[in-house]
Amino acid sequence: MAMKYLAVDCGKADTKVCLRNEDGSITKKLIPTTLAEASGMEDLQRETESGIREVVFEGRAYVIGAPANGMIRDNSKKNIVHKVLTLSMIAEAVPEGSYVRAAIGCPLQCYASKAERKEYLDYILPAGKTEIEVNGRKKRFFVDRRAVFAEAYGPLLLFPERFMNRTVGVIDIGGFNVNGCYFLNGRLISEANITNQMGKYRLMSALVQPLNRLAPTADFHIYEIEEALRLGYVINAEEASGKILEEKKRKHLDQIVEACRKAGWNLDFCDLIFCGGTSPLLEKQIKERFPRAFIPEESNFINASGYLKMLMKVAG
Repeated sequence: MAMKYLAVDCGKADTKVCLRNEDGSITKKLIPTTLAEASGMEDLQRETESGIREVVFEGRAYVIGAPANGMIRDNSKKNIVHKVLTLSMIAEAVPEGSYVRAAIGCPLQCYASKAERKEYLDYILPAGKTEIEVNGRKKRFFVDRRAVFAEAYGPLLLFPERFMNRTVGVIDIGGFNVNGCYFLNGRLISEANITNQMGKYRLMSALVQPLNRLAPTADFHIYEIEEALRLGYVINAEEASGKILEEKKRKHLDQIVEACRKAGWNLDFCDLIFCGGTSPLLEKQIKERFPRAFIPEESNFINASGYLKMLMKVAG
């Protein structure tokens, strides 16, 4: 059986997978990063019917990938949620009995320590055989080789030419966190790293009260706020809500920029790359503030794509 190559970027909001096919093409998949213990077969059946995965791992039953209003608050990411999501998505992506070479990402703070990095890798993606059941199908796969890369490193791995003889700031705006890395000719300036909780959910929370003041009957939920962010307005109050969204997006970007300045970034005299699933939602504000900023296509897959490219280079 041919070796399978894939990368998993398990974020707070979504888990992204990039799988290299035998013809060289890349298959990409995304599901919400959510996990709950299943209380019985009726729960599993109901969740499966709605397209959400049921998983049995090490004798415990879980439901993964269900839309959720809350988010995981454990910044370490070394928890059962990320472990089960990562292993489940690998099992779903490859045939039974496959040998795989896989790459994952880890938090910047963890990556800085070689010992912590290895401990994280051993927990999330154990070497050797993994047995897991996904949607009633028992799956085995064998991890032949592994790699772990830092969050926000995707652009460097994917577009190394953009970092040559340049000062580059990478701002990865996710669902919960913002990760920032500052590079000089491809070398990370580690003291300028930033990680804060200025992701999409902070912006959505800031929009609840202003949008609910649009009318006495307004009662917006988080999932409706997320749709408004994508559209740029709410239905039946397009002009008023559009102004609110523009203002809050601009202020949100201002806060992210200020955090970078405080970390020592020379923002007016460097190249900027914005990535992560939330960056496209702020594209207008980013381009107004930084006209030369680069926002890659499929920005939410940028880290997984970069991890896979480097994995193929070092383990192909």
